[in-house]
Amino acid sequence: MYYFSKNEPTKWGVVKVQHFSDWRFEPHYNYIFSDLMCWFFETLNEDLAKKHDLKPSPYNSLKKHGCLDLKYDDIISNLRTNIRNDMY
Repeated sequence: MYYFSKNEPTKWGVVKVQHFSDWRFEPHYNYIFSDLMCWFFETLNEDLAKKHDLKPSPYNSLKKHGCLDLKYDDIISNLRTNIRNDMY
């Protein structure tokens, strides 16, 4: 992971403990946002890894975290419905 203008990647587990220990890293309270983020990650995973000369996340890891076979149209439709329902 690159952050704070670092030139070297740092493993997420190290970053989380050393620099963000007071943050809460849990799925978003609204699962639809989590699904959307997983969709982006599934879509961009290989491109991001290639750009930074890293290995992409393995299939088993994507599967474990529910980041496979997500349908963008379904996610956006659910998101719109929930936003509309929250407005009324």
